[in-house]
Amino acid sequence: MPIITAFCSSGTGKTTIMVHLAYYAAIKGISTALIELDNRNSLKACCGLPEPTFTTSNIFAPNFQGDYEFLPLWESTLKGKAQVCPAIREDLMRTEKLLAGESLGVLKLKNILKKYPLPHQLILLDAPGQEGEMSHSAILASDYILLSVEPTPKAMNDAVQFVKILLNYEEKFGVSIPKILGIVVDKYNHEGDKARTILEDLSIIAKRLETNLFSPIRLSKEFLNAYDLGIPIHQHRPGHKAVHDFDVDGNLFKGMKDEKLRSWDRNYYESLPALAKFVVEMIKQHG
Repeated sequence: MPIITAFCSSGTGKTTIMVHLAYYAAIKGISTALIELDNRNSLKACCGLPEPTFTTSNIFAPNFQGDYEFLPLWESTLKGKAQVCPAIREDLMRTEKLLAGESLGVLKLKNILKKYPLPHQLILLDAPGQEGEMSHSAILASDYILLSVEPTPKAMNDAVQFVKILLNYEEKFGVSIPKILGIVVDKYNHEGDKARTILEDLSIIAKRLETNLFSPIRLSKEFLNAYDLGIPIHQHRPGHKAVHDFDVDGNLFKGMKDEKLRSWDRNYYESLPALAKFVVEMIKQHG
């Protein structure tokens, strides 16, 4: 039951990535739970959810006894393989304030998931981008951290700062830190010189951290169109190239002209693992 959360600046596409990861995993037969911890409620629009009658905040309640509540995601296609526990903004904000007033309240979610384990093969936590009690709770409850980075200098700097913060977690909270699963660049446009430079820099950082650099998720209006419809791009535009950014290794670079790759190592960039495919294979390998 690996637990994964994506983290970095707000607006870097974390929710979009987590939703598409949940969809792909479910299509491949992996039972997946998506838990909303971000009070921006992006999942409601991204997944086409109705107004929730229950909320993630219930998990943090003193009387919680493992009675999780979930809604099915795209039931006609996924047949119950993916489920979501949505949040109500006001409740989640109130819960975060309560956690701030508790000694080591940030460990509450970790302890709850350990005491009342979910039956799913994969658990995805949709955490806030900004630092706070809820983002700390998500990170500390996770087995793996995915760094979601928009190809901008600010987002890259935020990712570097987050790694430094993460390395202090063990001493600060007295628990082992989650493993960095890898770095994924979202909203990537290879026509932009700055984006290409940032991707090169991130490849160096990934090697130093001994973690994965995943094949980038391209900048495409089709993600926004799918978001507005409340469905993943796999359902909205199944034949679009962006679909394969999740499941074909090095998809953005395969077939790219040499002049566009400049002096890059083609073999390296064409072999960058696709995020969703990598996670599904990881789960299947570990039973």
